[in-house]
Amino acid sequence: MIDAIIELVSDFEATELMLYSGLVIGLLFGALAQKSSFCFRMMIVDLAANRSSVAATMFFAALSLAIMGSQWIFYSNQIELQGIIPLLDSYSLGAIVLGGLMFGTGMILAGGCTGRHLVLAAEGSARSWFVLLIIAISAYATLRGILALGRIELNALGNFDLLGAAGDPLQLTQLFTPEPQTQFIIGLSLGAAMLTAVLLRAFRRRHISALSYGLAIGALVPLTWLITGVIAFDEFEPVPAQSLSFVAPVANGLQFLMTYTGSSANFSTTLIAGVLLGAFVLAKLSGKFSFRGFHRERDIIRYCIGATLMGFGGVTALGCTIGQGLSGISLLSISSIIATLAISSGGFITAKLLAGTSQKHSGVASSV
Repeated sequence: MIDAIIELVSDFEATELMLYSGLVIGLLFGALAQKSSFCFRMMIVDLAANRSSVAATMFFAALSLAIMGSQWIFYSNQIELQGIIPLLDSYSLGAIVLGGLMFGTGMILAGGCTGRHLVLAAEGSARSWFVLLIIAISAYATLRGILALGRIELNALGNFDLLGAAGDPLQLTQLFTPEPQTQFIIGLSLGAAMLTAVLLRAFRRRHISALSYGLAIGALVPLTWLITGVIAFDEFEPVPAQSLSFVAPVANGLQFLMTYTGSSANFSTTLIAGVLLGAFVLAKLSGKFSFRGFHRERDIIRYCIGATLMGFGGVTALGCTIGQGLSGISLLSISSIIATLAISSGGFITAKLLAGTSQKHSGVASSV
């Protein structure tokens, strides 16, 4: 089937395939995320409030299918692992953990992760456009600007080499066996076990719609690995396979807009454009598009701090709730698991603190 797809698109240049694929994948993600309100932050807020979470059902449904699909794509197509961001040869534990904590804190303060704000911006939220602008500026400054000095300092904290027995980037399955086929079976089994648990939870709590949307979003992850690593792969100018991620792409998208005549679009820039367009079209069709701004002027400060932490933390942790939480963990990357746990911890602690502060203020107001 994959050979047939490659034959079908053989008339296109690899660069064109990358651009069109980014747009199509973005359209699908934007439409699905808008319709389902897919949100990692909401899952953390629900967990902090100790309440049943539809968002958790959706996220883990997406993750389970992403793991199963990605394990099959990489095993059956022998995609080159070198250079893929979630599977770097070495990483800084300090940068991954601290960056993840910052991103998690920031997404609670800013009211959503990067992917969620892309959807809300497409629905007409001026607040989300403001957050995305700050994320893009701080992320780019962390990649190539003044904030890169802080990133470099964090990268010096606890460097670890992550290489398996065969010299490949280390994945969770390699801790059990050096045999690729056995690793594939273990990875597939882990995804299947997670999917079984999610199915039981979804049917018990009647989260059927969330389950369906989660599986659809999860399917986009291995599909993107397949496109960037096999179908649109250019043997003459090889680049590492990539999947869904939003922090660095938002920064690169802003840079592309500012230097349009002297730069070229790539997969990540058309991905961002696709997400915005897909969410916008569905919001208009469903009647959910409306212009809205900040509820209170002083909220701007909180959102600015949150967005800055997301930009710096997302780049330092090598990804966000999608880039590390879905795409990275789909490859069972150890660094992605650590980063996602750090993001979740930062978000959970911040949500707890904000909830406690709100209750305290409510108590004072009621006593007065």
